[in-house]
Amino acid sequence: MPGSHEDADRYEKFFREAGPRLWRMAYVAAGGRRQIAEDAIAEAFARAMERGGLISNPVAWIHTTALRLVIDEFRRERRERGLRDREHRLPAIEGPEPGVVTRDRLFRAMAKISPQQRAVLVLKYTEDLSTQEIAGLLGMSASTVRVHLHRARRKLAGTYPEANDE
Repeated sequence: MPGSHEDADRYEKFFREAGPRLWRMAYVAAGGRRQIAEDAIAEAFARAMERGGLISNPVAWIHTTALRLVIDEFRRERRERGLRDREHRLPAIEGPEPGVVTRDRLFRAMAKISPQQRAVLVLKYTEDLSTQEIAGLLGMSASTVRVHLHRARRKLAGTYPEANDE
């Protein structure tokens, strides 16, 4: 039965265990925009709890739903701003010398890639997940994960040349 006490306990346990990973993925996918990440996570959990035991893999379902909500928010913003063909861009900020990674420089670079590519990079490099694990979490095939990784590395190569060395 959706919304049962057992389901609430299961999701609370999941949130304690997987919440930090989910938060990092959503935060980076949202380009460092905390409110978008928090809203996406809260909404994904609320939708999952409404469905209760009907979700066979809550971890993957919540990750995928949160990522889709972040993407939907960017699409909504683009429509509102009339920027249908342009990516969301962070304001230009002069950074330190090349090779020095700062938070601002990282988020400016990450804004150049799609939210799916950001999510895949975060799960690969901060969570150290395999291609198969990422595919399972995000509801993608392993080959799609590899394509996102390749495209993200290629786009980031100008900002972080070492990202293309793998």
